[in-house]
Amino acid sequence: MTQVCFITFLEGVRNRVLYAIVIFSLIIMFLSAVFARFFMQDLSKVIADFNLGAMSLAGLLISFSVSVGLVAKDLDRRTIYFVLGRNISRRRYIFGKFAGLALLLISAYSIIFLLTHIPILLMKSAMPGYFKGFSWNAYALAALADLVKCVFLNAVIIFFSSFVTTSFTVLIFSVLIYIAGQSLAEVLTYAGTSEAYAGLSGFLNIVKYIVPDFSSLDYKTVAANGIMPPLDIYTGSILYALVYSAVLLVLAGIIFSRREFP
Repeated sequence: MTQVCFITFLEGVRNRVLYAIVIFSLIIMFLSAVFARFFMQDLSKVIADFNLGAMSLAGLLISFSVSVGLVAKDLDRRTIYFVLGRNISRRRYIFGKFAGLALLLISAYSIIFLLTHIPILLMKSAMPGYFKGFSWNAYALAALADLVKCVFLNAVIIFFSSFVTTSFTVLIFSVLIYIAGQSLAEVLTYAGTSEAYAGLSGFLNIVKYIVPDFSSLDYKTVAANGIMPPLDIYTGSILYALVYSAVLLVLAGIIFSRREFP
């Protein structure tokens, strides 16, 4: 499993798309120092929100552009036969792929997270009066939750890759699940307050236990306001994502071990 993890990580690092995404995110971050000046009263909020948004966008782009194709490439190039022929079980192959992708995300996130300190520190040193409400702890917790969200999304991608044959189909399924998981909480709130959609509330309450709730890991707005999230809610959302990911990986391992290759 360690070998698969290491090879997957190296494949991801060699992918030129990864560097394009990181550079794109860095450009957004440094542009935040320019645009934030138009909102002087909310300077710290805007620059924190901008940088957290850039990190989140980078994580999503890495997941949808790099992670989606890695399992499909092994099948298309038939390199999976070589890997499985080295006494590596199919379940360990799936777990190794996920571990490699998670390691790639953690590495990319750590670099981007450290680099986001530069525009924030520059603005803070130039105009300290506008950063009284800024909290590094809240900022770091929001970044960590967003990283967990992307790792969670990669578990979803691995799950679909275990039985779907083409990377394009995996991408479509993953994007649809992400959109549903990101917006389900808002839809539930709206349906609960509107009489016209009262009949849908029961159905949506069942769906919310099936569809991954990615919105529960979104603390960007709270962090931008310098507010620490409640510890029980924050810990609960992290544990929810980790347990859900573990279940998806176990299912993916079972499905992939029974899959027939052409």
